[in-house]
Amino acid sequence: NGITYSIKTVTGKSTSCFTGLELNSKNEIVKKEFDFLIIVVLSKKYKLKEIIEIEWDVFQERKLWHKTEKKYQMNVSIKLRKQSNVLYLNNTN
Repeated sequence: NGITYSIKTVTGKSTSCFTGLELNSKNEIVKKEFDFLIIVVLSKKYKLKEIIEIEWDVFQERKLWHKTEKKYQMNVSIKLRKQSNVLYLNNTN
């Protein structure tokens, strides 16, 4: 159906950097790279804790610039969760 995803797995509060995003000279993303970002949150013991689905527009709004890597990353925060679709939540981990 043409829907594209980017998937990141985290055990902490932020994702790894997003590689492959086409940026202009102002470090702005040139084109839409995916429709949805899926963040899979694991506990420290690597048990599935949460799956979050984030729309491209929310990604654009919430992304953070990593100065050292010169790439974007995402913090997994309460604000992000409120703007996203939590597909799975396990509070027992």
